[in-house]
Amino acid sequence: MSNSNLNENSSKQLKNKICKSCIHKKNEIIKHFGLQEVKIENFISPNDWKAAKVFLKKNKNKEIQNIKIGKIHLGKMAAYEYILNWKIFNLKLHKKQRKNYHYHLINCFIALKAAERIASSIKTDIVLMYNSNYSINNTFSKPFKKLKIPVVSIHNGFHKKYRDKTLIFYRHPKENYLAFNIVTGK
Repeated sequence: MSNSNLNENSSKQLKNKICKSCIHKKNEIIKHFGLQEVKIENFISPNDWKAAKVFLKKNKNKEIQNIKIGKIHLGKMAAYEYILNWKIFNLKLHKKQRKNYHYHLINCFIALKAAERIASSIKTDIVLMYNSNYSINNTFSKPFKKLKIPVVSIHNGFHKKYRDKTLIFYRHPKENYLAFNIVTGK
């Protein structure tokens, strides 16, 4: 929702409006292409929320770069979108920022647990997602990458100003990517 200039302090009415619009677009795409929908909420258990609270309690005072689950740097991944959204230039968060960051950390924790269940129960040849740099998407991709299932990202535009003119495909943000100009087809 941060893409729509929303954050945890935005009104519930505005959040619901954006959510409704997003669900509508998703349903149109699924119907148009005849896709099978996998709902992440079907892979989240009540125990995940309890485990997330325990994880947060254990890690809430750690430096962001030291918050991990196994080899997964969950602290840094959760920070990515938070830092972009709030235009923060370092990982030294003051108390209020840290509290808000914890929401991102919990969401990433829950996404990881759901993704682990999805990756182990649904057989797929490839995972296609919108911009795997974003916190939850990056977290979600990890179990699939661990199983050697290719994750391909789609992103539109290098900048908001050009987002409707360029489509970018990549497997990893540090690798080469293909940028496709929608207007000219080059």
